[in-house]
Amino acid sequence: MKKVIVVGSGAGGATIAKELQGKFQVTVLEAGNSFHPFTKSLKFIEMVKKTGLLVDERQIQWIFPAMKIGKTLEKMVLVRGVGQGGTTTLSAGNAIRQDQDLKAIGVNLDAEFQELYREIPIYTDHQKKWHGLTQEVYNICRGLNLKPEPTPKMVYRERCVGCGKCVLGCTRGAK
Repeated sequence: MKKVIVVGSGAGGATIAKELQGKFQVTVLEAGNSFHPFTKSLKFIEMVKKTGLLVDERQIQWIFPAMKIGKTLEKMVLVRGVGQGGTTTLSAGNAIRQDQDLKAIGVNLDAEFQELYREIPIYTDHQKKWHGLTQEVYNICRGLNLKPEPTPKMVYRERCVGCGKCVLGCTRGAK
């Protein structure tokens, strides 16, 4: 059996490793350690911020070791996850399908997305957990006839408490 090495255990690496298993002997290489969600109060971060010690975005790594912060030549801040699951563990769980251009040239991924939907719960009925400002902006957009739609989320909705800490790692295992 041929051997394959997949670099990274994020969404892309995990997907390709799963796809290749059985056909190849698959080894997944990961640079980071286990990801641990942020469990402290966000007030802790506000206190640190008020001290004036955080003068550069890259210092966020001191509080969130799994977040590696860099800047592009144009000074845009880049955040990447280094750990099991990669940046996927830090994402907000958005499930936006963006294959329209592929479909336009004849590449149909409907079967692959159907498989994904069977494996990962994806919901759009999370509006009841929105904070007031989010609901207000949504209602303004509706009033302007912009036809907003809730972003599909990859979450176990029964575990989600709507705390807004998705990007810091879900302590409840909802995403």
